[in-house]
Amino acid sequence: MSKVFNPNNDPLVVISETSTKQVEDKLGEIPTSFNYGNLRSVKPEVFENYKLQNKIPAAIENYFKLPRKITIATKTEIDRFFVYDEYEIYKDPSKDGWKMLRLKYPETGHLVTFSRVGFNKKRTQALVSMVRGCGYTCGAGLYFSLNKVNGRWKIKKYAISWVS
Repeated sequence: MSKVFNPNNDPLVVISETSTKQVEDKLGEIPTSFNYGNLRSVKPEVFENYKLQNKIPAAIENYFKLPRKITIATKTEIDRFFVYDEYEIYKDPSKDGWKMLRLKYPETGHLVTFSRVGFNKKRTQALVSMVRGCGYTCGAGLYFSLNKVNGRWKIKKYAISWVS
């Protein structure tokens, strides 16, 4: 999991304090498609709960156990980094949000955001998505299928939904 969060082995991982609000996608409708083939074992009720949970963003708390330092960045701070559009950045490169992020957090090169978690009724299977951004044309989105084994959550499969 550490490699997915932090493939460059940066000493710091910056995580958004709020979950992403998911845009409507085809995930729950076509779990056997090529992009999401690794998620075939996820039960339909998990997809439905995932979509329901992600209609409203939620707070992310730092319960992460990784061999790197974790910082939770506030929504206000992230919004301040990424307020300008490409035209404004082209005219004034100092407004580049990724440059501002790296100035504030020089030990990292990316920002991680998570979705809320969707569960089955027994809470033995879960689905969560993660986005790791590292620039305007750099990043990846992933879905993780998890199973509860002996009281602990384990990643069963993951599927890459996009790469830039």
